[in-house]
Amino acid sequence: TQKGVLDFPALVHAPIEKWMVSHLCRTTITPNQITLGTAVLGLGVTLLYACGYLWSGVLLALVIGVLDGVDGKLARLKAQTTKLGKKEHDLDYFVETSWWMALAYHFQATGQIRYAYVIFFAFFAFHRLERMAIQAVQRRIGRDLDDFTPFDRLVRMVAGRRNIYTWLFAFFLAIGAPATGFIWICFWGVASAVIHIFRALQISFTGQDKVAPTSTAS
Repeated sequence: TQKGVLDFPALVHAPIEKWMVSHLCRTTITPNQITLGTAVLGLGVTLLYACGYLWSGVLLALVIGVLDGVDGKLARLKAQTTKLGKKEHDLDYFVETSWWMALAYHFQATGQIRYAYVIFFAFFAFHRLERMAIQAVQRRIGRDLDDFTPFDRLVRMVAGRRNIYTWLFAFFLAIGAPATGFIWICFWGVASAVIHIFRALQISFTGQDKVAPTSTAS
């Protein structure tokens, strides 16, 4: 039931998700219920971050990192894919973005980062460009950019995504430097976006899409 190329945290989540799905598949709980429940919890993270309860927020975010993989696997196992399930990525993106906006608000309001909003909006702008580039190249090559070549799969392991950001923030929170953690989240996101945009342009303008990517046959 696994779909796509995983990032590093998702490799850790996978056995937990498998255990949960193996039990949930015997119940009447639907994938859509898990999707909506996870979204509600995600908004709880936004509220916790905005109010400065960073540890509570990051712990809940780590739980959500696991739950986020459960609904899709359960849907594929039960063959219960729906229109809501297909829109899950848009819902995830909205909730995820609200997390980083809430952190920007917290660090700006408390004076810990003077230009927190500027840093966030730069991060957001690059992320939007990244999404546009990835979608464009996906239409061109007919597959996810993350799964196109071994290099792209390697980048996917560590590139800026919700799980990576959450683990990164948890690390800096643990060493007592949450403001630095927020800056690193934004830096990591911008750096990841630059790599993906460069790869999208490279594929589009060099005809790399007409060359068969290296197989990863097991």
